[in-house]
Amino acid sequence: MSIFVLMAALASSPSAPPIVLETRPVSGGVEVRVVGRSEAPVSARYRLEVSSGDSGNRSTQAGQVRLQPDREHVLINLRMATGSSSNWSVRLRVEPDGHKPYEEVRSGGPEQMTPAQMS
Repeated sequence: MSIFVLMAALASSPSAPPIVLETRPVSGGVEVRVVGRSEAPVSARYRLEVSSGDSGNRSTQAGQVRLQPDREHVLINLRMATGSSSNWSVRLRVEPDGHKPYEEVRSGGPEQMTPAQMS
């Protein structure tokens, strides 16, 4: 009986996070994308907090989504102008239904991002 419980638990846990944060440098700033991908249908709530510039500009975007299998869903796509001396940071918090919440955090500044870097 316990092997069936283990198999059910493994089958219900996602192999990869269903919603991910992507950042890449662009001319004069950084592009930020929140992308949903899942092997099985899943519902989740997400919240993206963005700060940029030395003056502390802040923005928050949040939503809820039901992801369909094997489809890419672009949930947020934005560009931040960072200038030549500005730092930036983004924090994504995801709460998938039936799974443990998780966060992804990225930050950078003019000395940390290069055109070849993408995560």
